[in-house]
Amino acid sequence: MLREDRRIEAWDPAGNSDIRRNQQIQQLGMPLTRKTSLKCSPYALACGFVWACPVKARVVDNVGGDTTEHLCFVTGCRARMEPSTSSTVRSGGIKVLLSLGGDRGLQSLNSTEDAHQVAEYIYRNFLGGTPSPPSRRPFGKAVLDGVNFSVAGKTPMDRMHWEDLAKALAGYSTARRKVYLVAAPQCTYPDPTLRKALNTGLFDIVWIRFYNNTSCQYSEVRPWALMGSWLQWNSNLHVGGIFLGLPASRELVGNGYVPPVNFMAEILPYISNFPRFWGVMLWDRYQDKRSKYSYWIRSAVMEPQAAKSSI
Repeated sequence: MLREDRRIEAWDPAGNSDIRRNQQIQQLGMPLTRKTSLKCSPYALACGFVWACPVKARVVDNVGGDTTEHLCFVTGCRARMEPSTSSTVRSGGIKVLLSLGGDRGLQSLNSTEDAHQVAEYIYRNFLGGTPSPPSRRPFGKAVLDGVNFSVAGKTPMDRMHWEDLAKALAGYSTARRKVYLVAAPQCTYPDPTLRKALNTGLFDIVWIRFYNNTSCQYSEVRPWALMGSWLQWNSNLHVGGIFLGLPASRELVGNGYVPPVNFMAEILPYISNFPRFWGVMLWDRYQDKRSKYSYWIRSAVMEPQAAKSSI
């Protein structure tokens, strides 16, 4: 999408004409329209990108062929979100986090300085800082509570400097407003990408993804694989609380799905005995609403958590 115009500003609908903005949104919806019979309204499409797709775009400079990395956001529908969804959710006492990464493993930090610059950008545009210019803040006046590290590097270079980013973000915490740090490592211990970051001891919560990893995920013939990995994480990780990450539906994963009945009968009695067990993280909410996974396990999970504190 960025080949026609290499300037990042050209892909911020908030700064473009109505004609250019409509062209952009139509172009963003073309892949879905071509492959299915679905039609996307511009508003739904723009809001979907605002909330679900902060993307890290790689733009080749005109000079020297170097690669410049940017964080890009579609912000054209921001003005229509009053009150903002983020503000509404936070008023109910729910923490809202900016999630970094994704399942493709395309994220990387080039240096400690790069990590500090990314931390400053996140703080100014999503957390409590003042952006420059103010119009570029994707969620307007809404202030998010922290950052979730959901990164999985493919190469040794991709796995460097995440601890520097964690330290830089934690440095923005104040007595008045804390910056929460959360991580979503793979269940294999230690996680090759987040190992150094987690060893800083700065993370408040870790939700470990026990799926799509045969060495540590659940199966009916090898339930102890999950239990053994859970023991390793709890024995070595020093954080406020640990969540067991599970898929909410078989449709989401190649393997690692735990039927609710099996979870309550086999897994929960074991993991709930650990002091750092704070609950279950389900991926994702859309599939959970369809499968009602959380409905079936909620009472069983909440009972052993009644005496435990949370953020």
